[in-house]
Amino acid sequence: MALRNDFIGRYANLEGYSVGEHLIEDLAGRNAAGALRWKVVCRRCGNLQIMDHERLAPLVEGRNTQKSLFCSNPACALSRQSNASETLTDFRRAERLEAEQAAKAAEEKQRSVQAQAAQQHAASQREEALRAGFRKYWHHEMKLAVRLGIADLEPITLNQWKELGQNVREEILKRVEEQPQVPLRLEFKTYVSERTYRPGRY
Repeated sequence: MALRNDFIGRYANLEGYSVGEHLIEDLAGRNAAGALRWKVVCRRCGNLQIMDHERLAPLVEGRNTQKSLFCSNPACALSRQSNASETLTDFRRAERLEAEQAAKAAEEKQRSVQAQAAQQHAASQREEALRAGFRKYWHHEMKLAVRLGIADLEPITLNQWKELGQNVREEILKRVEEQPQVPLRLEFKTYVSERTYRPGRY
């Protein structure tokens, strides 16, 4: 801010100027060196502080110094202590919030990883159980084909076995257990509602 062409001796007259929310109200005499001193009033709380001309004039003239003057009243919102305290409080609040969000994100990620791992484990167990059942059926058929000399006894494929319903697979394995010496011929049929195999004796 440009100063008026108004002087008190060799000093610019600062009366009536503002620095941020502080008003330069009046002269307050001179300091020990003979330089002017000014009464500066906080518009927020009314606190009065006396400041030397040499310190105050650059703040009035500077474009980026209008918020650099703090109130000397510690209870005022414009005091350096209050601003520092608010800044520290805001920083700690933001830091705490960031930590909470990071912990929450990590917890959610961990739950997601655990759920995915559980799903993969369950799927792996189902696949292994299905393959174990197929191996049992396949070895049963092939062993009897060799023993009984049945050249055209061909077990169904693994993919066909997978298409069977769970109940059908269980029924087939039950017959393998109950009649280990009897081969099975599984005839593939396609129905309107489902695909299944009809077990039948050779």
